[in-house]
Amino acid sequence: MIDQLIYKYKNLKKQSFLNAGESYSSDYAFVGVGGHSISNLYPVIDFLRIPLKYIVTRNGENAIKMASRYVNCKGTSDLNEVLNDNKVKGVFVSTNPTSHFEIVKQCLQKGKNVFVEKPPCLTSSELEELLKLESPTAKVVVGFQKRYSTIAKILKKRLKKESVKSYNLKFCTGAYPEGDSILDLFIHPLDLIIHLFDDVVNLKGFVTET
Repeated sequence: MIDQLIYKYKNLKKQSFLNAGESYSSDYAFVGVGGHSISNLYPVIDFLRIPLKYIVTRNGENAIKMASRYVNCKGTSDLNEVLNDNKVKGVFVSTNPTSHFEIVKQCLQKGKNVFVEKPPCLTSSELEELLKLESPTAKVVVGFQKRYSTIAKILKKRLKKESVKSYNLKFCTGAYPEGDSILDLFIHPLDLIIHLFDDVVNLKGFVTET
């Protein structure tokens, strides 16, 4: 019985990998070719076989080099090429956090779905503006991967049922030699706390007001 379950699981996993890419009916674009994107996001794009039509960076040469890794993909420094292409339904954004808001805003205004690395913006007013721009055909998903984990989903359901709202969560963050300590190092633990305990967490102070 156990052997059959193991075989079934392995076969489902194999078929999931082999069939990846067959269900896409639209094109996609990726904005950014930084270290995080290369190490963490492009491998996922490759695994899922997402059809990239454009790769955009400020440095057009880097965009061209990265685009050469994908079939029928164009490297460019002009975001407008993506925004004006109606066949592109989704855009992945992973650049300097200071530029996320404007890029996401422009994509939503053109009716494109967006996956953006954290943070999507830097102020509460910017966040409210992005929320207003969302529509049924233009949604935003932020790269807070902790909240999408299996254990987080289990905890979220349990917290809704139980009166006790206290858990000990440990994070191994490691050293981070550059960047902002909150946005780059502790943003995932903070997001998970807010996600799990959103009814008791005081958000004032986590977001800079304009």
